[in-house]
Amino acid sequence: IGKDAFKGCTSLQGINIIDGNNHLNIKQGAFAVTGLSGLLTISKKVSKIGESAFENCTAITALVIQQGGRSLTIGSQAFYGTKISGSLIIPPQVNVIKARAFKDCSALTGLTIESYESSPSISIGEEAFCRTGISGTLTIPSRVSNVEKSCFENCTSLATLIIESGSSDLVICQRSFYGTGISGKLTIPDRVTDIGESSFRDCNKLTELEIEDYLRQPLKIGKFAFYGTSIANELQIPSRVQIIKESAFQGLSSLTSLVIQSNPDLEIGGRAFSGCGIDGSLVLNVKNVKNYAFADCLQLQGPLVIVGGTFGEYVFSGCTKLGSTEHLDKYNIDYSIAVYGGTLGPFDFQGCTNLKGTIFLTSKTHIGNDVFNGLKSSWFTLCITSEQNDNIKIDDRAFYESSLRGPLTIPKSVTHVGKDAFSLCSINGELTLEGTGFGRRAFANSTFRGYLTINIDESDGKDSGFDYTTFINCNGFTNLALQKISDIPERLFYKMSFFGGALNIPEQVTSIGKYAFAGCGFTSVTFDPDANDDISIGEGAFSQLTQLTGAIELPTSSVSTYSDPEENDGTGKKIDPYTFYQCSELRSFIIPNDITAIGNYAFCGCRNLEMTLDFSKITSIGVSAFQDCVSLRGPLEIPTKVKYIMENAFAGCTGLSDSLTIRVSNSQTYIGPQAFAGCKGFKKGTLFIYIEENDEKRRYDGKDYYYVPDYFLRIGHEAFDDCEFSDIYYNGRYEPDCDYD
Repeated sequence: IGKDAFKGCTSLQGINIIDGNNHLNIKQGAFAVTGLSGLLTISKKVSKIGESAFENCTAITALVIQQGGRSLTIGSQAFYGTKISGSLIIPPQVNVIKARAFKDCSALTGLTIESYESSPSISIGEEAFCRTGISGTLTIPSRVSNVEKSCFENCTSLATLIIESGSSDLVICQRSFYGTGISGKLTIPDRVTDIGESSFRDCNKLTELEIEDYLRQPLKIGKFAFYGTSIANELQIPSRVQIIKESAFQGLSSLTSLVIQSNPDLEIGGRAFSGCGIDGSLVLNVKNVKNYAFADCLQLQGPLVIVGGTFGEYVFSGCTKLGSTEHLDKYNIDYSIAVYGGTLGPFDFQGCTNLKGTIFLTSKTHIGNDVFNGLKSSWFTLCITSEQNDNIKIDDRAFYESSLRGPLTIPKSVTHVGKDAFSLCSINGELTLEGTGFGRRAFANSTFRGYLTINIDESDGKDSGFDYTTFINCNGFTNLALQKISDIPERLFYKMSFFGGALNIPEQVTSIGKYAFAGCGFTSVTFDPDANDDISIGEGAFSQLTQLTGAIELPTSSVSTYSDPEENDGTGKKIDPYTFYQCSELRSFIIPNDITAIGNYAFCGCRNLEMTLDFSKITSIGVSAFQDCVSLRGPLEIPTKVKYIMENAFAGCTGLSDSLTIRVSNSQTYIGPQAFAGCKGFKKGTLFIYIEENDEKRRYDGKDYYYVPDYFLRIGHEAFDDCEFSDIYYNGRYEPDCDYD
C-alpha cells in the first residue's frame, strides 16, 4: 500500500486485510489522518508498517498485531497521536519499533513484548512510547537489544520495571525512563552494557538498585543516570562497571552505604556521588576520579581508603564529617584517610573541617597542589611511610594553612615537597626531615613545638632543595639537630633566635652558606671530629650568635679559597666576612692551621672573645675583622707574613696592651685608616716597627730621620689614633720624635 495512499480519507472507518500468500508493506502515511475507528487489526502477513502510516488516526482506540508471519518493522510515528487504549501486545515477529511509533498514546495503559526462544532481537526507537499511559509492570525481555533515547520518558504511571537476563547485550540509551514512576527495586542484569545519560533521572520512587555481575560484562553509566531517584541504604558498584559519568548518582541523600569493588579501570565522573548520604567507610581502587565526585557528602565519616588512581579537583570537598572524632572513637578507628598510591588533586579535601585521626601516605603517592589546603581547624596527624622506593611526592601548598598534630616526619621516601607545602601550618610537635627536594617556603611562617631534626642523605645526586625561604618566619622550635646533611644554604636558619643549646655540625657537611646560622640562639657550636676537610663556611655563617659561649674550633680547611699571590699555589684560605660577627658571648676561637686571611668583620663585636692572636700564617686581616673585641688581651705582634691590615681591623680593642710589634718585609705592607684606633690599652706602651733591609736616613728641619718609603710600608690616616704609645722603636732604635699619627 503506497505512500499516502489513503491519507486524509476522513470517512474511511475500517480496513480488512485478507490473509494470503504475499507479505504486505504499508508505506509511509498510507492511512494517516483517516477516520479509522475502534479496533485496528494488523494481519500477520504485514511485514512493515511505514513511517506515520496511521499517524493522527484519532478514532483508533485499540490495536491488535496478529502473531506469526515474517519479521515486522513498525516505522517512525506509525501510531503517533492515536487513541489506542488498554494493553498492547507486541508479538515475537516484531523486530524494530522505530522512533515515536506510539508517542503520546496517553490512553495506552499496558505493554507486553512477547518473546520466544527463536524470536528475533528487537530495537525500540527513541521516544517510541514517550508520554504514554503505560502503568503497572513493564518487562523488557531478553530479545530487546536497544532501548533508544527517551523511549519511555515521562511514563509517569509505570510502577515496576523488569529487565530480563539473557545472552544478548542491551543498551539503555539516554533519557529512556526519565521521569517515570518506577518504584521499589530495579535490577540491572549483566547483559546491560550501557545506561545512558539521564536514563532513570527523576524516577523519584526508585528506592533500590542492584547491578548484577555474573558475567562481568563491561558497563557504562551515563551522566545523571540516576539523578533525582530515591535510592537508599546500600549501593554496590561491581567491578564490571567501567565508567560512571558526571552526576550519575548525585544528590542521593538516602544512600548511606557505597561499596565500589576494586577496579583499576573504573573512571568516576565529576559530581558522580556528590551530595549523597554515604556515612560509613569508602574504599576506592579505581583509575581516576573527576572533579567534585564526592563533594558535599555531608555524612561521610570514613575511614577513606584510596588505592591508586588519579583524582581531580575538590573530590571530597565539603565532607564536613570526614574523620570526625565521634566516628573514630565509636568504632575504635585510628585513621581517617589511607592513601596507597595514586595522585590526589587540588583542594580535594577543602572544607573537611572535622578531619581528625591519622592520614597515611604510602607507596608512590602523589599529593597534588592544595590537596589539604586550609584545614586549620582540623588537627589531623600525618604519617608517611619511610621505604625509600615509595617515591612519595607532595606538591605546592598541599597542606598550606592546616593544623597537624605532631610530631611530623618527612621520611626518605619523599622525593619532592613543593612550594609552600606546609606554609602557615600549626604543627603541634617536632619536625624531622629525611626526604629530599624541598621547594621554596616549604615550612615558611609555620609554628612548631620541639626539635627540628635534619637527617638528609644528599649523596648520589640527591638534594635537600633547601634555600633561605625554607623555614623563613618559623617559630616554636626549641633546638636544631643536624644528623646528616651536606649543604647548608645561605640564611637557612637566619635569625631563628629560638634555637638554643648546642649545635653540632655533622661530618657530611661540605658547605655552610652565608649567614646560615646568623642570629640563632645557640650556646655552643661544635664540629664532628670526622668533619669533611674541605668544608666551606660562608660569610656571616655564625654571626650574631649572641648566646654563644665557650670556644669554637673550626675543622681544617673549613674556609673558602681566594686568590693570594703570596702563597706557593697562588691561592689562600680565609675565614669569610662576618662569619662570627656580633657573637658577643663567644669566649674562644682557634684559627685553623691553613688559614691565610681573615675576612671583613669576621669577629667584629665579639666582646668576650679571648684567643691567642697567632698571625704567623696570615697574609690579610680584613676591615673591622676584630673591631670592638675588647677582651683580646696582651701584646700584639704582626709578623712579616701579614701584608694587609685593613681599616678598623683592631679598632676599639681596648684590652690589647703593653706593646704592638709590626714586622715589615721588603715587600709592601699596608696598615689601613684607624686600623688600631681606640686601642687605649697601648697607652704608655711601646710600638715596635721592624723593616727588613732599610736604614735610609733623610734630613729634615736640621735633624736626621729614618725614612720609610711607600714601597715598604703604607700607613693610613689615624691608624694609631688614641693609642698614646709612650715609646716608639724603629729597627731596634728608640725614636722619641717619631710622628706615628
